[in-house]
Amino acid sequence: MKSIIQEASSIAKAVEEAWNKAQKPQQFSVKILEEAEKNFLGLTKKSAKVAIFFDEPQLTKPSSMPTAHKPAAHKPAARPVAHTTQPQSSYAKASAAQTRPNQQRPSPAPRPVQQTQQTAAPAQATQAPQPKKQFEPLWNQEMVDRTQEWMHTALKNSNNDHVKFTIEPQKFHLRITLSSAILPDPDKEKQLLASFSALILETLKRTFKMSLRGHKIVLTHQPR
Repeated sequence: MKSIIQEASSIAKAVEEAWNKAQKPQQFSVKILEEAEKNFLGLTKKSAKVAIFFDEPQLTKPSSMPTAHKPAAHKPAARPVAHTTQPQSSYAKASAAQTRPNQQRPSPAPRPVQQTQQTAAPAQATQAPQPKKQFEPLWNQEMVDRTQEWMHTALKNSNNDHVKFTIEPQKFHLRITLSSAILPDPDKEKQLLASFSALILETLKRTFKMSLRGHKIVLTHQPR
């Protein structure tokens, strides 16, 4: 029996990666060594560690050896028949020509004309193009409430309770407008808001189990 130890951001990912490394055995057992730990922002603080135990796959022998085909026996050619060179009379030649039946070769049957390409062309020309499927925004009130709760927690943990904000869904964008800046440095403020956007979107995906394809979280400040 073999074993593989794997670390990942979650127990499920660690088990899946270890199972793939073991060449996907049908029977195996898993032992959880360490569980993952995350901080208040949802980032992985400590990876999960698991151990997977499995048996080595046994190589199967081929059921039977391929049989060799024996070559067909060569038949001897027929011996030619000797013809006499004695001349025949004109009467014998004429009678033989009259009594011999006319041997005509059968004419080959005409091949069917393939018209599949000619008939398929009008069908392709008449086929109308299908319109592309358009996606609709998936924002709802539960997502807005979860985003508001996340922002309150993040501002409180960073000692920025004085900063107020509003949340407004705008088609595929969920716009969060802050009353003032969080950091004095504009570059660091831009990086912080980008991190908040990515973390909020990942939290909504995991909470509501949706891909949210094409949806974005936009954090801005009120115009001065």
